[in-house]
Amino acid sequence: MPLFRPSDFGRLCSLAAQGRVAPIYIFTGPEEEAAQKARQILSPLLTGGALYHSLDLEEGEWSEALDFLLEQGLFGTRKILLLKKAERLTHQGHEKLVQTLLEKTTPQGPHAFLVASSFPKEHPLYQYAQEKGVILPLEVLKGREKFLLELSQRLSEAGKKMGRTEAEYFLSLLGEDYLRFQNELEKLLCYVGERELITKEDIEEMVSPEEEASVYLLGDTLLEKGPEGARSLFQRLIDAGFHPWFNLLPTLFRFFERLWLLQFLEKRDSDLAQAPRFESYRSLFKEALRKTWDKPPATLERLHPYAAFRLRRHLNRISEELWPEIFFRLWKLEVDLRVKFRSPLTAYYQFFVDLYFLLHKGGFSVPEEAESFFPDLEDLST
Repeated sequence: MPLFRPSDFGRLCSLAAQGRVAPIYIFTGPEEEAAQKARQILSPLLTGGALYHSLDLEEGEWSEALDFLLEQGLFGTRKILLLKKAERLTHQGHEKLVQTLLEKTTPQGPHAFLVASSFPKEHPLYQYAQEKGVILPLEVLKGREKFLLELSQRLSEAGKKMGRTEAEYFLSLLGEDYLRFQNELEKLLCYVGERELITKEDIEEMVSPEEEASVYLLGDTLLEKGPEGARSLFQRLIDAGFHPWFNLLPTLFRFFERLWLLQFLEKRDSDLAQAPRFESYRSLFKEALRKTWDKPPATLERLHPYAAFRLRRHLNRISEELWPEIFFRLWKLEVDLRVKFRSPLTAYYQFFVDLYFLLHKGGFSVPEEAESFFPDLEDLST
């Protein structure tokens, strides 16, 4: 079998389910992700009663793997060997194990699954896998693109469907941790049970967002569900241990600050404002930052283009003339918390209600002092 791409992974799982298993597999890339892929392919064999042995070559004795390969299997039962840190097979002292792998692994078994951060192409095991096995490099895709592909494959395997909007929402709640992505996805699949379609409500019910995403949800919820939805989420965040002004207030301010800057940026760059898909928006966003400011605002420059792409859905909810009062209300919220020592729930709920009336009922009269919270965007660089 030839060198495979990550997009071929579903086909490899399907072949394994049919009993068509290669003598040797080499997975290169992040260890936990590679090991997870290996386990998914060998899973049908274990269900069929195959003997299984897993060994980390950095921690265990390589002789354990050798003994497993050489032992006579019961009644011709297939044997599967999973070796982590398999790059150590290229070091001195492992020649006998390498030779045994070359001699003993066959389409009928034993089968070897090698998980390595990298593996030299000139090594005999790599050449053997090129000729008769499978080589799957996992470092081809990273970040969001990798997770989107993985999500699509896993949903297809489970017979589930998720709309693009729901998929992007699901990914927005997670960080870059592959194991966390896997765990939250499996938890979600278990929750929906026999139902085919996964909804946004399912995701909100079961997926635990990373810390920054948790706090950012407060701004999203306020704009999309109003004061009561934001109040309910605020209480859950407090119960989860978030501090009302050390965690929540700075992030809420940063949420609106980025929205304000993003609205200005899109008004200055019509191509960016009209980009319908993230693939085109990503490059346009970086270019717009360079064209608009000599030194882009740090809070926007640090923002991932995908996060900016998701934030833009709120822009049509806020008109330009309302920004001075929004920042004034944020300042007032801080005063209520730090100076007047109002109850956090009371102070935040007042802010939620004020903002709702500001956006939906035509707003209030803007106090003169609010203008001091609204610097000149043309000169903004920090």
